[in-house]
Amino acid sequence: MKSHAREYRDGRRGAALVFVMGVFAVVTISLASFLSLLHASINYARREEAHARAVHAAEAGLEKAVAELRAGRTDYAGDTGIAVGDGKFSVGIEGENGAYTITSTGEGVRAGANAAVVLQADVKMEGRHVVAYAWREVPF
Repeated sequence: MKSHAREYRDGRRGAALVFVMGVFAVVTISLASFLSLLHASINYARREEAHARAVHAAEAGLEKAVAELRAGRTDYAGDTGIAVGDGKFSVGIEGENGAYTITSTGEGVRAGANAAVVLQADVKMEGRHVVAYAWREVPF
C-alpha cells in the first residue's frame, strides 16, 4: 500500500521543472531587453558624439574663413576637406564689399557613426574688423 506522501509527490512530478523553465524564460527575456536597451543607448551616444565633432569641425571652418577675411584675403574662396581634430570641414565664401556669407560643412566620425553639419554665417566687416557675426545650423 502506498503512503499518502508518495501519492502526493507522484501527482506533482515535473512541477519543479516547469517552474524553473518559467523563471529561466523570464530571466532570458529580461536580459535580452536590457542588452537591446544598452545597445541602443551606446549607438545614440556615438551618433551624438559624431554630431558634436561635426559641429566643432564646421565651426573651425567658419573661424578659418573669418581669419582669412581679417587677414585681408578678400580673394579667399574657401577650402575643401581640411582635417581638424576627429573631423574635417569644407568652407566657402560668397559676397563682397564687407558683407559675406560663409558656409561651412563639418563631418564627424565616432566608432562607425557618421554625422555632417552645415553652418552658415553672415559676416559684416569694416576694413579688417568684424562688426557683426552670426551663424546658424542649416538643415540639409
